[in-house]
Amino acid sequence: MATTPATRHLFLLVNDPVVQGLVGTILSQPEYVVYSYRDTGEALWQLRKLQVDLVIVDISTRKNGGLDIIEAIRGVSQSIPIIVLSVQDSVDIVVQAMKAGANDFISKPFDANELKIRIEKVLERAALSREVENKRNLMKDYDLYDLIFGCSGLAVPIRSIVDQVADTDVPVMLRGESGTGKDLVARVIHAKSNCAASSFVKVNCSAIPLELVESELFGYERGAFTGATDRKVGKFELASGGTIYLDEIGEIDPVLQAKLLQVLQDGSFSPLGSDRDVQVNMRVISATNVDLEKAVREGRFRRDLYYRLKVVEIFLPPLRDHLEDIPHIAEYFLNKFSRQYSRQAMTLSRKLLRLMLDYDWPGNIRELENLIKRVVIFGDETPAVAEIAAKKRVVRSGNLVEITDDLSLPVLKVFEKEATRRAEKIVIAKVLEKTGWNRTRAAEYLQISYKTLLTKIRECGLHPDEPGLI
Repeated sequence: MATTPATRHLFLLVNDPVVQGLVGTILSQPEYVVYSYRDTGEALWQLRKLQVDLVIVDISTRKNGGLDIIEAIRGVSQSIPIIVLSVQDSVDIVVQAMKAGANDFISKPFDANELKIRIEKVLERAALSREVENKRNLMKDYDLYDLIFGCSGLAVPIRSIVDQVADTDVPVMLRGESGTGKDLVARVIHAKSNCAASSFVKVNCSAIPLELVESELFGYERGAFTGATDRKVGKFELASGGTIYLDEIGEIDPVLQAKLLQVLQDGSFSPLGSDRDVQVNMRVISATNVDLEKAVREGRFRRDLYYRLKVVEIFLPPLRDHLEDIPHIAEYFLNKFSRQYSRQAMTLSRKLLRLMLDYDWPGNIRELENLIKRVVIFGDETPAVAEIAAKKRVVRSGNLVEITDDLSLPVLKVFEKEATRRAEKIVIAKVLEKTGWNRTRAAEYLQISYKTLLTKIRECGLHPDEPGLI
């Protein structure tokens, strides 16, 4: 798959106006977009908002040898590469800068070619590290794919289609109930594709507020609207050369469907406030758990967009149709969460396994995952046994739902809700602690929206100065 040359977004923090002007002039090239700042506070605030490929910081005139500013940048992001400029080039200074989080060190004075070469080398190393990490994560996803679909007869047609379409660029639509593993299969398709080393960008079409969808997907130029102080790169541009995964595509607003269709047809779009076209080339995978055919008939979803997205369709069965895979899936989640939360390895009792194999799992694999997560966190499967037993007391008859034990079920529902809330608090607290209370990174790690995370922090009564809960 052909790719267009990437634009590098460089972040310059130099408080000497002469040096700032010199470096800015050297980097005044078409392949670079440079954000330049002198004030540290403003720079760190902007760094949290911008999508940056590399930071260049001058520590020559800073206190403590400039190590505090390097650590502050690392507090914003652990992954952005940092190049340090300094008039001091002693071994001690270089070692301290590297220990603080710098990726390279350039002594002043330097020439233009040296700076450019060092920038490209650091960016190349960072790209290689990301590629290795992406492949490592994708292989984990592929292992889980084998585990979940490797035992049942339903795996054969799914794996056959995945194997046939993975190395092509045709759009794929994933259909199935919520929680059936659509995200997982999308990542496996990307992992087996020709663009596996490039970006996999997920967009949850139902989680982005309507007023922000267009700017999230297509980006915007500086000054496009009030508050647009810098250019923002949209999801489609970030995914160019890789894969864009449009989850819950049936929820996308009809107003934006025409622009989405244009991107799929022409491979180009105009960011908000821009008079230029951005060319993109990426694999498109979409997913939905709604009846898109009905939405097309009712005029809520464009027919031409529907057929553009549905070149190849893969249906993922609900967990109730392959219950024989539950022991394998449960074992995977037990091992995963035991490592993740530093809990003692455990096995499930036969009683719980029998209950699990005799349950319909309306929430599918995601419901099973959350159940096992609670078992691991609390180190006790008793609540899980009670939870499934209570749910099984609900006897369905046609469209009616009769409760056969009116006394115990309400109590168990309250218990389940409280247990879930407590587990959420523990997990969110640990993620916030690991990210240094960077709420944006924490929301990404937890795979929830920033707004949802703020709500849960408030509901759980969490505070930055609260000691760890785990």
